[in-house]
Amino acid sequence: NLLCLLFSSAKDTSYKRQLFVMRKYKLLKRGLIERNIYVDEDCATYSLFKFIDDSHFINFIFLDKSMNPKKSLSEVELYRELGLI
Repeated sequence: NLLCLLFSSAKDTSYKRQLFVMRKYKLLKRGLIERNIYVDEDCATYSLFKFIDDSHFINFIFLDKSMNPKKSLSEVELYRELGLI
């Protein structure tokens, strides 16, 4: 049932994201590589999920038009901001 839920096309994905967070926490035992993803400062928050995968811990760095960093957001902070953890 959990596998069906994970790959379903249901509109409510909060439960799927909570399972994903729990799975990533278990992967910390073997270690995760940190990856920085640079995005435009006007990038929509929901569009950041396409960069998240199992094998990396993601940090998002928002750049302005002059390519100066304006904000940094970790994967965990993203989940907290959206109320998923």
